Amino acid sequence: MSNFSIQERINQELDKISQAIQQLEMFLKQLTNQPFAIYQEALVNSIALNLHGIYTGIERLFQVIAKEIDLRVPTGDKWHRDLLGELDIKNHPMIRQHPKRYQRTISRDQAVPPALDLTSVEPELQTCPFL
Repeated sequence: MSNFSIQERINQELDKISQAIQQLEMFLKQLTNQPFAIYQEALVNSIALNLHGIYTGIERLFQVIAKEIDLRVPTGDKWHRDLLGELDIKNHPMIRQHPKRYQRTISRDQAVPPALDLTSVEPELQTCPFL
């Protein structure tokens, strides 16, 4: 892992997630206007790749947080589930012992990008032969 602070690592991941969301929105718009099946399939594959990138980016955020708070990241076949369980920070002992250390104020600019608005493309997606 690099020498970046936790805030810098989180900001890097949020930037990557934001870029993937922007690409996803662009591909969704293009999909609704694409009459050729081969291009629709390529766009659907690009959409899937970006969704995977968003998911893994969020997962990396959780790993960074777990490493900072718990000083370890779960391993083994169920590490994904264990990681989510460890992120129940409401009752985490480290948070209770050092509340000021982990209290952070995040400005609106640093917040996770808003959820995708799929209402404009949803009807067209229902007619896509690949979905």
